[in-house]
Amino acid sequence: MKSLRYILLAMFLPLAVSVSAQELAGSQVRIDNKAVSLGSDTQLLVGMDVTIPANMKLTTNSLLTLTPVLIEKDGSGANKLLPSIYVYGRTRQLVAERTGKIPADAFEVVRRDNGEDQVISYTARVPFEKWMNGSDLKMLGTIH
Repeated sequence: MKSLRYILLAMFLPLAVSVSAQELAGSQVRIDNKAVSLGSDTQLLVGMDVTIPANMKLTTNSLLTLTPVLIEKDGSGANKLLPSIYVYGRTRQLVAERTGKIPADAFEVVRRDNGEDQVISYTARVPFEKWMNGSDLKMLGTIH
């Protein structure tokens, strides 16, 4: 009976999680192809393509941090931060490498190539919790 419940949950979970396209950083960063599903091992699988368009300028001493987050819809405040993507300007990345301050827990660390579209294929697994059913997947963006 318990396995039947997980099978039903796995079938309906992708429909219950918000998967609309989203833009960030002043309508610059695009999130496409969002996919959220429940794996057979009760892990929630999250996938998306993060596009930093050619016309988005990041200064050489800047750092853009993109953090996906699952947020419960009913307002109880439950959320789950997923591993972040760090997009460095050239000088900032060189300094971070020399001082050993590149985050070890990052999903990916990239150097911004102004004038070029950069697409990052994001995938993450997190243990499924009951509150995640019906949650929203959002992206938080911060420029440092």
